Amino acid sequence: MLLDIFQNIFIYGTILSICAFPFLIFVSRNKNKYKPNHIYKMIGFIAILLLIIPFLHINIPKFADNEKANIQGQSYIEQVDIENLTNTGQILKFDSTNLLKKNIDIKSNTIYEIIKYIPLIWLFIASLLLIYNLISYMIYIKSLKIKYYDNVSKEIVDKLNNDLKAKRNIITGISEKIDNPISIGIIRKRIIFPKKDYTVKEYEFMIKHEIYHIKNKDIEFKFILLILNCLYWFNPITYYITKLVDEIMELNVDSKVLNNESINIRSEYGKILLKQIEENRNPKIQTISCFANSRNSIKERFYNIMQTNKKSKSTVIISILITLLTLAFIVILIFPNINFSLAVSNIIQDDTQNVSGEENYIVPILDEYKVSFRYSNEYKGVDLSAEEGTNIIASHSGIIVEKGVTERLGKYLIIESDDGIQMLYSSCSELYVNKGDNIESGVVIGKVGKTGMSTGNRLHIEMKLNNQSINPEKYINF
Repeated sequence: MLLDIFQNIFIYGTILSICAFPFLIFVSRNKNKYKPNHIYKMIGFIAILLLIIPFLHINIPKFADNEKANIQGQSYIEQVDIENLTNTGQILKFDSTNLLKKNIDIKSNTIYEIIKYIPLIWLFIASLLLIYNLISYMIYIKSLKIKYYDNVSKEIVDKLNNDLKAKRNIITGISEKIDNPISIGIIRKRIIFPKKDYTVKEYEFMIKHEIYHIKNKDIEFKFILLILNCLYWFNPITYYITKLVDEIMELNVDSKVLNNESINIRSEYGKILLKQIEENRNPKIQTISCFANSRNSIKERFYNIMQTNKKSKSTVIISILITLLTLAFIVILIFPNINFSLAVSNIIQDDTQNVSGEENYIVPILDEYKVSFRYSNEYKGVDLSAEEGTNIIASHSGIIVEKGVTERLGKYLIIESDDGIQMLYSSCSELYVNKGDNIESGVVIGKVGKTGMSTGNRLHIEMKLNNQSINPEKYINF
């Protein structure tokens, strides 16, 4: 599960972010030409896609039937009528003449030993970043020492909340620790003001600005971006997305506040904004909305504030985004079909010599499969997810010492090789061989199913030597 999430983030998430990057650059340089609301929604869509990808079960079929033969070093199985196997006792043989130096134990390679810990390192850093940011947020909120009571700002908030149809129960407060109005909270919405004297007009502009942030669910989206940055902490493009969203978010709210307003009102709003930016000493917290958030974006905000002409239609940027997302999908579709056999052979190099004289084990499923569970101290086996009815072949030659059906294992059998290793094949939908049969490596012995306690179509395998569990990945290159 963890490995699947990491692979989706590292491979497919990276592909999507790289393909979306030209769009982000384009809107960053042309943000004042188009409606910020449209840009905001499109960037939000990209962020949501990046958050969904880790938890998708991406199982894309190979285009070429011989791809597995190239990667695994395995050749095709002779065609035999499967339905007649149980009646005629006909054996389906596996042609091992073209095996890539027989069994390659890539799992013993030093590089693999390092790589297998990368998902745990990723999870540790992502968790650490998330915990750090949440704790920092809570400490900062507590440090504000907010005082809640009714005042002029509360009356204006209630009036504007009703006029703007925000439909939120907004609480106002005062803190001596801030220099600029901020809005905080996902469930308990609060607008906090510095302990300063403002005119009614200044209150109205600043409160209207913060209410629009609350109405647009900008604070919730900031938390989503925080999670995105933690999951993709290694990807600089996600940090760029966060930075761009902060800028577009303010442009969007400024546009809503000044919608249909005269140039004089816009000028007055700009003066208030400039004053607040000059006085602002608030620390930058990702999950907090601030009226005057950054000096860096002041030029774009003033240009947007004073712009009264109608902005260009968003057809161009929508077309760019659709084109780039289509490209990302095509790359994701093609990626599993890239032949990495050369790269693998370079990594393993002469490791094939280590297995000379040992029984050769092959992957028990030749068709498309996915390793859904790997061997661990808690889980003494390996699960291969595949389509129901996919052929299961004997991973090694030997004799069938046990065959049966149990509530836990479902339909299963055990093959014992000459070196004494017993291999369990379980959760099968069908079994074509019987106890006592001598089986050659590559023989079709059954079909993938979900019998027993299995919750999905899979082949569950275990290996034992002298009644002690051993890791199948030491013998089989999945």
